[in-house]
Amino acid sequence: MLKFSDVERVVRQNHLTYFQNIVFATVQPKVKFVVPAGPFSTVVFDKVEQYLIHFSKAGMRFFPVVKEKQPMFLPWKNVTRFRVKRGLITYRLFIETEQGKLRLIINKFVLNNPWVRENAAYLAESSFFYTEI
Repeated sequence: MLKFSDVERVVRQNHLTYFQNIVFATVQPKVKFVVPAGPFSTVVFDKVEQYLIHFSKAGMRFFPVVKEKQPMFLPWKNVTRFRVKRGLITYRLFIETEQGKLRLIINKFVLNNPWVRENAAYLAESSFFYTEI
């Protein structure tokens, strides 16, 4: 489970200047296969990747929750399309670059993590710092 101390560690290690720009997100999983079993079916998804994402005017930094992976930076100038779909309990981000597409789910609420709601609201108000280029 995500802990506030994990976020503090990312902020400290990477010398990030502002905490409210960070949210917890997952890559929208794709269906691997479906096992039909009469009235009940089982859906098996690909592995779910989880990130702490830091938004800034320069771009987005992806910090994998799995510590073996390295952080990645995606500058806004490389983004060809950015769209946010607002839902009741999530934001769905659709990001396109020349290299491919990325779909992310940002939960507005995470149990025992009130900072998630505050940060998600702050980023939504600032349009996730995305400016049309």
